[in-house]
Amino acid sequence: MNQPTDLYAARLNIDYPENLNRVTISGFELRGDFALAKNWRATAAYAHVEGRSNNDNLDTIDPDKFVGSLQYTPSGTWGLGGRMTAVDRKEKAQSGAGVIPGGYTVFDLTGWYQPTKSTQISLGLYNVFDKKYVRWADVRDLAASSAATVDAYTQPGRNFTINVVHNF
Repeated sequence: MNQPTDLYAARLNIDYPENLNRVTISGFELRGDFALAKNWRATAAYAHVEGRSNNDNLDTIDPDKFVGSLQYTPSGTWGLGGRMTAVDRKEKAQSGAGVIPGGYTVFDLTGWYQPTKSTQISLGLYNVFDKKYVRWADVRDLAASSAATVDAYTQPGRNFTINVVHNF
């Protein structure tokens, strides 16, 4: 984002979106879903994107990301799963980028139980190893002088959810 040329807006330190010309974005995604054995399933996904405008890298492009999961579903009434999400460090930020967080890997565990046809209970333990991390999209506009405030943008540590859904 650029600073406006309007002096009043500049004094207020207001950022605003700006359309860029000559933008090139390219990338690819790979996905797989595999039945490993009876009741076992694995999934994997990888995304890589690059973007440039006027010979500079686009800050709006997220770094490479891999997500892998393993699910065990022995019956139609319950199941368990685990997921790993790995995100690379943003290597090619714009030349004026301030804060560039490191890459991270987090692990999640989930389970579900369906005691009746119309009721399902879901449990999730997220960020199992309590990893402290920041997503690139949350801090890409922070100036280097704002590095001390990066903690305000960290994602939740270890946390859990319990959901009960009943369909009438």
